Amino acid sequence: MYRQWSDFFKVLAHPTRLAIIDSLKDGTRCVGDVCEILTVPQPNLSQHLAILRRERIVGFTEDGKKRCYYLENPCLIRTLLDLIGTKLDRKPEKQPACCR
Repeated sequence: MYRQWSDFFKVLAHPTRLAIIDSLKDGTRCVGDVCEILTVPQPNLSQHLAILRRERIVGFTEDGKKRCYYLENPCLIRTLLDLIGTKLDRKPEKQPACCR
């Protein structure tokens, strides 16, 4: 169980993969659209998407030659992004006495 959690968070611990996830939080996008949004080369994007697919964070559909990606569990991902954003935006709290 802890190994799976660790692997999941390792996948999320890359700026490009977080940006991909963020770009998909509002719905399905095709690879070309994600490339434009993130301004990353398509081969690099494909490598990151393969990692996200392997961890079942994203899935895809194919329409002819177009491959479009979506979040497998959008509710979970939106919640995680909200928590991360809240934590990063929050001012540091006073350190508890036990940590000084």
